[in-house]
Amino acid sequence: MWDAHDFLHALLNDGRMREICLEIASREERERAGALRELGFDFTPRQIDDAVCLEFLSIPKDKRDILGEGDIRDLVMKLWGNHMG
Repeated sequence: MWDAHDFLHALLNDGRMREICLEIASREERERAGALRELGFDFTPRQIDDAVCLEFLSIPKDKRDILGEGDIRDLVMKLWGNHMG
């Protein structure tokens, strides 16, 4: 299984994985955690929040907006993190 840091790196650096994760984010909220786990990711909301906060300064500025306008932490938590509990 891949952890929260692996998820964040895949989201930011792997275009195909980002597409898959965005498709998962468009599903019903109750389906998101299971879909991410099927991809091999396993983390808690706290772990992904910590990963984004820890790595934020090392994320290149051009990738901070890769998920759209807004704070990357808020977007990651809204789309995936809060559903992994």
